[in-house]
Amino acid sequence: MIDGSLYHTHSSENKSEIETVRRMTGMENIEYFKSIGVLSNRTVLAHGIHVNEKETAILKEKDVRILHCPSSNLKLGSGIANIPNFLDKGISVSLGADGPPCNNNLSMFTEMRLAALIQKPIHGPTSMNAKTVFRLSTIGGAEALHLENQIGSIEIGKKADLALLDLNGSDKSLLDNDLNVYSDIVYASSKSDVKNVMIEGKWVVKNGLSTVYDEEEIVRNGKESLNSLLERAEI
Repeated sequence: MIDGSLYHTHSSENKSEIETVRRMTGMENIEYFKSIGVLSNRTVLAHGIHVNEKETAILKEKDVRILHCPSSNLKLGSGIANIPNFLDKGISVSLGADGPPCNNNLSMFTEMRLAALIQKPIHGPTSMNAKTVFRLSTIGGAEALHLENQIGSIEIGKKADLALLDLNGSDKSLLDNDLNVYSDIVYASSKSDVKNVMIEGKWVVKNGLSTVYDEEEIVRNGKESLNSLLERAEI
């Protein structure tokens, strides 16, 4: 790998993929990646669902980053990644959404809620608590990209990237403490609760409206372009 670059690919997402790699190489996915020298702390692997303990040890040894995509995994019926095990082993995990066809809404709030809920029938109701999941969606993502010294948390010296949420809705907790704030964000919030967004100290959303573009205009232009494309394709 080129110094400073990241190596990103999907891995161990579905059983047919595992069987194909095993047939062609005689190895499991993670073992094969290690054999060709692409695993390091600059490697970010999406999914990591069908991973055995030997492979998990390799991920830990090489300090590989795992990108967990719960919505995509559920929609495609791929399985459920053992995220609590990865975290227990000290493997870096963050949340992703995968692509639009296998996710649809690309919402980090949806990914947070699902990441918490899908583990509970397997590992118990206290597994993947709200604070842990919130961390995966913030500083965990920054760590995956090796940007944790710049973004991912509110600290002096980091970029002023902020999202301000209104947590006063009737579906939110009436109790005012830190744990309930995390629960409100992970379990009961959506993009509609985001009222203001700042990127590098500049407001890009104020009172729920973009200061950068006209959303209605973008949607209108998109529809016109799609209709034009369909007409040319005679569909």
